[in-house]
Amino acid sequence: LRLVAAQPALATLERRGATQPGLGLALGRALHGVRESYDYALLDCPPTLGLLMVNALAAADRLVIPTQTDPLALHGLNDMVRTADMVERSRRRTLVRHILPTLYDRRTRSGTRSLEQLHDGHPSHCWHKAVPMDTRLRDPAVLTAHEPPTGRGADAYRSALAWLLDRAEARKEAA
Repeated sequence: LRLVAAQPALATLERRGATQPGLGLALGRALHGVRESYDYALLDCPPTLGLLMVNALAAADRLVIPTQTDPLALHGLNDMVRTADMVERSRRRTLVRHILPTLYDRRTRSGTRSLEQLHDGHPSHCWHKAVPMDTRLRDPAVLTAHEPPTGRGADAYRSALAWLLDRAEARKEAA
């Protein structure tokens, strides 16, 4: 496991990059030489649809979109899907997508409806479950502890990871 943390200088890259041709492929070029050294490379991006996000999408083989189960998040998901479609067309190869419903509160009508919309609108891409709202995952002491977190949320993330890995293996076998 290796972590390459973002730097504050990335904040200015978006402004400078708008005038530099080919910058949208810079991350893909940087990752090209190290792909064989790792099973997976995770690019954690903020939910903004700018140059850095497009760069990450162009470099990615697969896209995991964590989506909160509320109506506003569904609008953001639609924007992300349109952007992924655009990147997929421009790079001329498939960008496999997985939607991961998160922060699900089964007690609210809004949460239940949003989860149903995710499953109905993206049946082949959406995880069939959802990560529940779990305040334990927001506790810094839990997240920095030396033991893995426990509870409903942590169990759901483990289940989602198993789903993602199963889908990745199935895709490898089909290729």
